[in-house]
Amino acid sequence: QETEVDKLLVERMMDPLLHLVRNALSHGIEDPETREALGKPERGRVVLRAAAEGDLVCIEVEDDGRGIDLGAVTARARERGLLGPDETVTPDTVLDILCAPGFSTRTESDLTSGRGVGLSVVRDAVEDLGGHLDLTWEEGQGTRFVIRLPLTLAILDALLVSVRGETFAVPLSAVREVREVNMEMFTEVGGDTILPYRGRALPVLFLSEAFGLGRPAEAALQMLVAGTGRQHYGLVVDRVVGRREIVVRALDDPLVAVQGIAGATDLGDGRAVLILDVVSLANGGMYERGNAVLHSI
Repeated sequence: QETEVDKLLVERMMDPLLHLVRNALSHGIEDPETREALGKPERGRVVLRAAAEGDLVCIEVEDDGRGIDLGAVTARARERGLLGPDETVTPDTVLDILCAPGFSTRTESDLTSGRGVGLSVVRDAVEDLGGHLDLTWEEGQGTRFVIRLPLTLAILDALLVSVRGETFAVPLSAVREVREVNMEMFTEVGGDTILPYRGRALPVLFLSEAFGLGRPAEAALQMLVAGTGRQHYGLVVDRVVGRREIVVRALDDPLVAVQGIAGATDLGDGRAVLILDVVSLANGGMYERGNAVLHSI
């Protein structure tokens, strides 16, 4: 939600996304009686979500159904001649089998099952746009398809932050909260900076240090608690300037295509602002070349 992409991308992905939803309804969600026997809610759930992830648009289709039956996929693949009699489908190969042209575990097609054409149409459409399709599942609990597409032009909500006189944008979807902090609250452990946070040690990154500008001298600072999934960290900035919608533009120049930078945006007053990739920042990708990036824009 709150993630907008250009019209062409939406048009090209409409049918593949509908196919994934049909696939979840046909292959994933159990009938009400089975769900009740398994202790699940009688009504199944299919969720479609989208968010910015670095320089990509990440689209997920997730259901709470039965997951992937590797035995059924193996049997059908053998019938189709995709596997030898002694070969089996593994978690590493199942997506390739499911995306084989025309492959489906159903012997009869209908409108719900996606006309029996299989998932090849989905992966073909994603790869035609320069993207990538991933699959994860938990047996008896559900399946999740993840589509990652290049973020050439998208509109998203962002926080504008100030660091030593420079302004940066951070995708709001990656920010959990903003906290007031001061230098006395941080602790150094083995060369890393941490902050006690909700009963655990939160790794902390000073954005000014990431760009080779040293630690801030101000006593009062602000920290973004950011990250994805269960991996979170604190991103310390001088202050949060505000929140606004920004148009994301990819950086095609190889001199500025650096890990930790998702793109750039124009604030409308002639200023170009870098958009930060919080996932790469958490992995320390900015330290070696951050200063060069800052001064090359």
